[in-house]
This record gives sequence, structure tokens and C-alpha cells, in this order.
Amino acid sequence: MSLPDGALVGLASGPRFVVRSADGKPLAPEQAAAAFYTALRVKSRPELLDHFGLLLDLGSHCRELTIRKMPEPH
Repeated sequence: MSLPDGALVGLASGPRFVVRSADGKPLAPEQAAAAFYTALRVKSRPELLDHFGLLLDLGSHCRELTIRKMPEPH
């Protein structure tokens, strides 16, 4: 799901996360999803991605992104 400054991404059998641009500028959902799944491959467990920061290399420049876990619905 697209957000103004990132995207909501999730796992089929797990939690959902918000991936946002640290500068608040728009971020394409495709870039947010690619960054999330790359970070997941590195960390290997979704719970390790809460409050995670990373740099997304876009060739001509880098963007700082943040990943936050969405609270579970009650």
C-alpha cells in the first residue's frame, strides 16, 4: 500500500511494516518494498527490522529509509 512518503509492506504470515523516507520526501512503493525485502534477507527475521534504518542506493544518489513495525490490531 502506498503512503505519501513510503509504503506499507507485509509478510503473508506475519507483521506489517512501514518503510519511509527519512527526509519525508515521496518514495516509490517499489523502492520501499525492494528495500524492505533486501533488509529482511540480511536480518533473516522480521522482528529484527523494527526501528531499522538503511541507505537505498539509487545510482545517482542515496536515500535514507526507516522501517517500523505496525502495531498489531486488537
